[in-house]
Amino acid sequence: PISAEDESMFDCDWSTFKSSNGDEVPICQSSAAKTVTCANGNYFVEVWYRRKGQDRPYYMEIGAERGACILEMLLETDATIVAFEPHPENVYSIKKTMSKLDRETRGRVALFPIGLSDEPMREEITIKSRNSPQQAFQVPIFAKRLDSMSGFFKMLSSAKILVNMDVQGFECQILDGMGEYMVDKIEVMKLKWNKEVSGNKCRDGKDFLDKLREKFGLQVRQQYSKGKYDQYLGQGKTPEKDGAHLYATMEGAPTKAK
Repeated sequence: PISAEDESMFDCDWSTFKSSNGDEVPICQSSAAKTVTCANGNYFVEVWYRRKGQDRPYYMEIGAERGACILEMLLETDATIVAFEPHPENVYSIKKTMSKLDRETRGRVALFPIGLSDEPMREEITIKSRNSPQQAFQVPIFAKRLDSMSGFFKMLSSAKILVNMDVQGFECQILDGMGEYMVDKIEVMKLKWNKEVSGNKCRDGKDFLDKLREKFGLQVRQQYSKGKYDQYLGQGKTPEKDGAHLYATMEGAPTKAK
């Protein structure tokens, strides 16, 4: 549900979301756009359907922003979706978008209005009201360790997880906050390469990739030509440029790249 307080602080412009297969639904955005799509295209959709005859994994978004990739998975699969998004304005947009969907479809989304980190965190941010631009509000943002959320793990049970992570340099804190529970659960993780990973849990981006390999047992690959092919990055190897698309996979897990 959307609170009266949120309605007084936030607003949005309605645009059209278009999935990779052409399905269209309304999406709440900060500014109007003709068409909105998921930046990952149908990457996770294809991974999902390559698991024929197997138990379907959960799809997890860490840094869901305004929910375009949530819609992609909702419209093109029957996945159960877990989304983490700490920014109150983005959370409002996702809730407004979900309100336009039927109950059964939106019922497949578990939205957590928090960030993930290696320790509990609370900070205040200032947001200007879109309804009354002269007004500004102090709004709290929260973060938790993933391994502190017992209800979350009870929901997942023994399922594997596809992870789409967009956290702009906070990758190491999030990995450490996963604890040991997520080891052997992450089947595919997609992220952007960031050479200078922030925080004191990883020395740099190379240290972060080594953590994916050593703690989580994932093989790291760099994606080229919008996913048409990839290159394996062995121990100690890193991409040459920031912003490269990477995915880390459990050995034997299905991926889109051939």
